[in-house]
Formats: sequence, structure tokens, C-alpha cells
Amino acid sequence: MKKKFVFGAILSILLITVNQVLIQYALHQKRQDSDIINLSGRQRMLSQRIALKFYQFSQNQCTIREIEGYVENWKKAHSKLLVASSRSTLFVFAGPMQNKIMYDLEQLSPRIDFVGKQLKNYKYHKQIDIAAIVDNQEAFLVKMDNIVAEFADYSDQKLVVIIILELILAALSIIVILLEVRYIYYPQAKALEKSLTKNLQEEKILAQTNHLLDIKNKELEQFNYIVSHDLKEPLRTVSNYIQIIEEDYAKQLDEEIKHHLKIIGNASNRMESLIIALLDYSRLGKGRKLSLCSCNQILRDVLSDLHNLVKTSCAKVQVGELPEVYAYEVELRQLFQNLISNAIKFRKKDIDPIIKIDASNTDGSYEFSVSDNGIGIEPKHFEKIFSVFQRLHSAKEYEGQGIGLANCKKIVELHNGKIWVESEYNVGSTFKFTIPNIQP
Repeated sequence: MKKKFVFGAILSILLITVNQVLIQYALHQKRQDSDIINLSGRQRMLSQRIALKFYQFSQNQCTIREIEGYVENWKKAHSKLLVASSRSTLFVFAGPMQNKIMYDLEQLSPRIDFVGKQLKNYKYHKQIDIAAIVDNQEAFLVKMDNIVAEFADYSDQKLVVIIILELILAALSIIVILLEVRYIYYPQAKALEKSLTKNLQEEKILAQTNHLLDIKNKELEQFNYIVSHDLKEPLRTVSNYIQIIEEDYAKQLDEEIKHHLKIIGNASNRMESLIIALLDYSRLGKGRKLSLCSCNQILRDVLSDLHNLVKTSCAKVQVGELPEVYAYEVELRQLFQNLISNAIKFRKKDIDPIIKIDASNTDGSYEFSVSDNGIGIEPKHFEKIFSVFQRLHSAKEYEGQGIGLANCKKIVELHNGKIWVESEYNVGSTFKFTIPNIQP
């Protein structure tokens, strides 16, 4: 178990580290691409300035030496642009678009050389073709504008690829943490509960168990912090990046990419719902206080809270005479609410749900029953349904996180009771649970 925990922790740290490296790489790429755009703008400005200077030269308003200085800066800026563009790759791979951009930039070199040749021609023969130079500069500007547009698209594509990789790594980090929760923390908690129940009679063992419980509670508090912070943070990153892409690149995204982003967003929302459900499960029973509770009053409050659900589903809820019990009121309320909500959720499509709630006093305990005329459950699933994240139906058929009945089981066990189901497939189900008839 310890080896699994260490391996999981190392893997989580590695995934988070790689994710952070990718974020820094994306920022570096963005800065590098911005520098290239700035160099392109300088090229464009120099080209326009050179055309203007040649015109001024033809009007005897400028010297040939001044033009030579601009042309020399133009050549240097073009060399810098070629070097910077060659380095603007996605990781170490130059894709087809970058190769095309480099080819187009190299095709601009003859136009720069053309201006140089015109200057040499004037130096030796005192002849210069101003109209040809102006046409050359205009063609240069058109080509440079096309290259800048291509490079902007290339930069956006690189950013989308990096963001998708970050989303994948964030999803993997969440999966690793959930696996640790499922196969390390949860089994430890279950083992601790069994140990406490078995050894409560002996004072020495009780003291040892309480000490162990304190340690585990601290671990669970740390776990709650990990879930609420480290697990939610990647989800916020995913949601923020999706929002950035949709807002900043809406016109550049095709329908397929928009569809993929929608799928990622929905998956993030489902994951957040699972995290919230898991946190609620871990908090059950914390700070609880035993008190005398009227079950009939609790049912009235629950049915009041569920009024809209009961009304829209045309459900009929029949409540018998229920006892007063010493229990944890908040948790008991949640227990009844979960069972009634499930009875309504898993109803038959063509039959109004009928729910009967009753109780009887047997062997020092009150036995409660919540019956329905819903779709029923096959016997092979009777135990499975009370486990965390166990579902018998897809989310498309019946919404939920598969943790409601696990909450019910934990609440009943907090009262030292038992819970089980009696059901016939396509006929209905009866969930029964016991709460000891005790005095505090």
C-alpha cells in the first residue's frame, strides 16, 4: 500500500511539473512569436521608408548615402527575421506551415538584393529606376503582409496544440489522484471503521484505536485539502483555457474543434460534480450531535424541500406513523431525502411513482422501510449499489454521480445500524435500514 502511495504521489508530481513546464513553454512561444511579428512590422516600415526616400531622391530632397543606411538596416532586420522564424518551432519539429513561411521569407531576399543592385548601378553608371523600386517595394509589402497572416495562424495553431496537451496532462493528474482515492485512501478508511467496530469493548485497544483514528483524521483532512485544491485547480485551468480559446479564437476555430472543446468542458463539469460529491461523502458525520428527532417532522421538511420534484413527477408519497429516535438530525434528513429522490428518479416512464414510508420496532431497533413501484434492481446488484461511484445505468439514462446510496450506507453505519434492499426487477424496490432504539 505504501509503495502504491509513493508511486502515485511521484506520478502526480511529475504530471503537474510537466504541465507547468508546458505553460512556461507556451508563454515563451508567445513572446518569441510576438518578437517575430515586431520584426515583420519593422521590415514593413523600412520598406515603406526606402520607397519614400527613393522618391525624395528623385526630387533632390535626399542623398544616396542616407538611402544606403536604410537599405543596410533593412538587410539586417531581414536576417534577424529569418533566424527568429527558423527557431519558432513546436518543440523541435518544423511543420509544413513553418517550412512554407521560411520559404516565403527567403523569396523576399531577391527583392532586397534588387534595391542593392539599383544602388550599385547608380554608383557606377549614375542611373536608377525609381518606378521599378517603388513597384518592388509594393510587392514586398504585399508578400510580407501575407507572411504575417500565415505566421499568425501558425502561432495560434501551436498554442492550441500546447493547450490540448495541457488539458490531457491535467486530466491524467485528476485520474491518478482519483485512483489513489479509490484504491488507497478509501480502503484504509473502510479498514479503520471495521477495526473500531470490533475493538470498542476493550479499553486498551480503544485507546490505541483512538490514537490511530486521530492520525487517519489528519490524513483525511490533508486529503480533503488535496481534493478541494489540487484536484479543482486543474479543472479551473481547463475551464479557463477553454474560455480563452472560445473568446480569443472564435472566428478561427472550425466546428470540429468547437465540438471537441464542448466535450472537454462537459467532462470538466462532470469531474467537478464528482469532486463535490466525494467531498460531501468525506464530510458526513463531522461535528455531528446526537439529539431526539421526530421522524415525522423530518419527513415533512424533506417533502417540503422536494415539493417541485414530487409535483413534476406526479409522485404519491404515503408516510406511516414514524417514531422519535435519538439520531444525527442533519444526516437522518439527508438519508430520507436520498432514498425518496432515488425512488422518484428510477421510476417507470408510464406509471406515476408511489412511495410508501413506514417503520416498526424490532429487537431494540427501529426498522424503517422506503418502498416504490419503480424499475427495480436485479439481485446480483444488491451489494454493488451501496459502493462509491457504482452505477447500474449510464449518465444519459439517469443523472447523478453514483454516490447517493453510498452516503445512505455511511449515515446508517454512523448510527450503528444496517441498510439493505429487497427488490424485484421491473416491479419495485424496498430499501430498509435500522436505527438502534437507544437513550443517550
